[in-house]
Amino acid sequence: TLRFTTDEATWISLDVSPDGKTIVFDILGDLYTIPITGGTATRFTTGVPWDCMPRWSPDGRTIAFISDRDGGDNLWLVNADGTGARKITKELDNALSSPMWSPDGQYIVVRRFGPYPTDENYLTNVPLWIYHVGGGTGTQLFPSVATRKTTNTGAAFSPDGRTIYFGSHAGG
Repeated sequence: TLRFTTDEATWISLDVSPDGKTIVFDILGDLYTIPITGGTATRFTTGVPWDCMPRWSPDGRTIAFISDRDGGDNLWLVNADGTGARKITKELDNALSSPMWSPDGQYIVVRRFGPYPTDENYLTNVPLWIYHVGGGTGTQLFPSVATRKTTNTGAAFSPDGRTIYFGSHAGG
C-alpha cells in the first residue's frame, strides 16, 4: 500500500468540465477530480492499469481517457462519477493518446502510434484517427494515406465541429 499527500505534480494531463466547476486530471496512472476552487481531489480510477489523458465530454457526463487496463493503450470512456468504464477501441499493436471530443459528443479524435518496438522509430508515423463513441474500427483522418510519415499533435475541433486543427511535421 502506498499513501501520499501532494499539492503538485509533473507530467499530468488535465481538463476543465464544461460547466467550469471541476478539473479532471491524471497522476501516477489514476484519474482524479477536484473542484476548480481547490480542495481535496477524489480518485475515481484505481489499480494497476495506467489511466491517463482524461477529457470531459461536451455535456460533462462522460470522460474519455487512455488506459492499458486490457494490455494495450486503448481509448476508454467512464461516467463522470467513475462508474461504467467501457473500452471504445480494440488496439493490440498500436498505442493511442491525446483524446479530443467532437463538439456534438459523438466522436473522439486520437493520435495513433505505430507498433513498438520496431526497426523504424514509431514516433515518426503518428496519424490522427477518429472513433465513434459507440465503438468500431475508426477512420484515419490525417494523413489520409497510411504510408505518409508524419507526426501529428494537438488536435482540436472548431466550435461547429467541421474543422480539426492540429500541429504536424514530417521527417526527423
